[in-house]
Amino acid sequence: MSIIFPDERPKVPQNNQWIWIEKLIFRKGSILIHEEIDQEVSDKICNLMLAFAIERPNQTQVIYINSPGGYIKYALPIYDLMQYLPTTFMTIGFGNIIGTAALLLLGGGINKRLILPHTKVSLYKPLEHPKILDLLSDSRIKDKVYMEMLNNFRQVGDIIEKRTGLDRDTVFGFMNDTGYMSAAAAKYYKIVDEIVTEKLIDEKLIDENKD
Repeated sequence: MSIIFPDERPKVPQNNQWIWIEKLIFRKGSILIHEEIDQEVSDKICNLMLAFAIERPNQTQVIYINSPGGYIKYALPIYDLMQYLPTTFMTIGFGNIIGTAALLLLGGGINKRLILPHTKVSLYKPLEHPKILDLLSDSRIKDKVYMEMLNNFRQVGDIIEKRTGLDRDTVFGFMNDTGYMSAAAAKYYKIVDEIVTEKLIDEKLIDENKD
């Protein structure tokens, strides 16, 4: 997927209407994460976050998340930038948020992590990712991959424990559950701060996001 630069204006969709949609969303101060998080997607999102922070460092950036997850090692750079950059990030979850995508939902500013009422969130073991299972079938790289994924799993556990205030046993307890949790459960486990049940009208946010 091509990188979207902030100075590009939306053009008529050609081969990929998602690129056009993402450009339009970015010009409104927002980012959409809708695909599996691999290295290319991670690089794209990080570039957009950095561009926004340079152009509008004192404004809130909204990240909409509806993603099937992906690799932890590619989601962590996005999460780290969310914590490092001077920009305040508001995350809004909708649709289905699976695996590592939930880490990014959790990474928004405190009291700025929102979810729509019919959203489903799933926190599964990284080692259960289908692509990882394929790698683990090769005994030559099994140990290396296993140790890397186990380390990533622990890192995510540390982050969720820190961001939710839940103890480690509770964190790993619901991370091991491969089922979906409702928006209410996501709020209960402090993955999000609020469930949005009506149109979000925040005059301060609207004012600070004006071009």
